[in-house]
Amino acid sequence: VADAGGNVLAGSAPEKLIRRGDAFPVLGPNGERIATLYAGNIVPRGLLIPLPIMLSTTLIVVGIAYWLASYFSRTTSGQVEGLAETLHQTAEGRLSRTSSPNIVFEEFRRLQVVIVRTIRKLRADNERLLQAAFTDERTGLGNSARLTQELTETIAASSFEEPAAYVLLEAEGLQQFSEGHGTLLPNEVQTAIAKRLTHFVSAQEKDYSMPLGSWPVFSLQSDEFAILVDRIGGRTEVMRFVRAVLDALRQPYEIAGQSIRLPARAGIVIIPEDGQAPQEIRKRAESALYQSRRADDLDI
Repeated sequence: VADAGGNVLAGSAPEKLIRRGDAFPVLGPNGERIATLYAGNIVPRGLLIPLPIMLSTTLIVVGIAYWLASYFSRTTSGQVEGLAETLHQTAEGRLSRTSSPNIVFEEFRRLQVVIVRTIRKLRADNERLLQAAFTDERTGLGNSARLTQELTETIAASSFEEPAAYVLLEAEGLQQFSEGHGTLLPNEVQTAIAKRLTHFVSAQEKDYSMPLGSWPVFSLQSDEFAILVDRIGGRTEVMRFVRAVLDALRQPYEIAGQSIRLPARAGIVIIPEDGQAPQEIRKRAESALYQSRRADDLDI
């Protein structure tokens, strides 16, 4: 507000406002003009950009932003699914260079490497633990726990038309030999027996046209070993096989400059005819072996 002489009475009156702003007279009681009110817009009266262009530009920017957000979301989701697939394949041991999902983001690639290394280490540790749990540390053969596991699988696969056989072997006198020679030499004898059994069974598998490892060998107590055979034929063929095993075990062992001979006996259980449960089969084999010990003229 400025008076007739141009003096500012209230507010601010820059020259631009006085020159371009709207002027409204302020009248006195008698109608005379005593001051002038100047008013001006705080924003330009016209848009710098036409409204249609501004709206179109806004829609385009919003559309691009939505597309980028959608693309990033889909890409991120795909990367997460790829990591999940990596985890699944690694856990099952199926991950390879060709099957590994393509990871785009550097952070996800680093995470993938860490996940794969960690899972592979856990698998290796787990396999070592399982191997230790099912392996006889003296001979490297399967132990009693492994025998029970293999018996369960053999029972399920056997039939009266194609029976299997559980052969329990005893190196007679090994216990007494151990008591007279401490621990080192008997351990060497056990290892020698295990190697001889393994080599003999491998040769028999070849003769019977069986895949290598079809007939597992087990080390049980200090003087007991066992063999599981299948698809070998009836009792007559099983007896022929066990006779050959005993003949091989009775051959001398050259240990620490000594020639050692050990008598051998066997107890046989035909599966499923003589038993259809692991504990039942093992118990019957122990009973058969005990009977062969009591009979002077029987070794099977």
